[in-house]
Amino acid sequence: MIVVKASKILESQFRLSRLDFSCFVQLFTTWKSAALIGEDEFYPFDAHSAYIRPLSAGKQHVARHVHLVPLRDLAKKPSWKLRTSRRSRRSSDRVLIYVHDAGNYLLLAILPEPEAHQITRMLYPQDAEAMRSLAEIAEEFLYTGKVIG
Repeated sequence: MIVVKASKILESQFRLSRLDFSCFVQLFTTWKSAALIGEDEFYPFDAHSAYIRPLSAGKQHVARHVHLVPLRDLAKKPSWKLRTSRRSRRSSDRVLIYVHDAGNYLLLAILPEPEAHQITRMLYPQDAEAMRSLAEIAEEFLYTGKVIG
């Protein structure tokens, strides 16, 4: 059974955008539940991988991201749709950062397009600080199961 929790950061992002947070969590749960039967065929999410840094729980490859269907870059949306129909890998510059442990998931934050990949490279102090903050929230969740931020 999959258990999905969300950070206060992500909840706030949805509240400010006036998008349906519970629907997003349900979509994520459905996507992860489909892992064995077609995770790559699920329209809203694709091309997920782990981060090398910052470390979470003292390790690399703990925090993960999944590319989300583009919202602002409308020129990329037709390609996303076509690649979904062809069961091809998709990518965007809008990502959801999350961690998981034994079927328990914590959705941390959505990094917006077009800055998502820039933020994760942590070249600027504010980006490094944002990523370290997410890593701290991830660590607490992995060690205690608590959502602190």
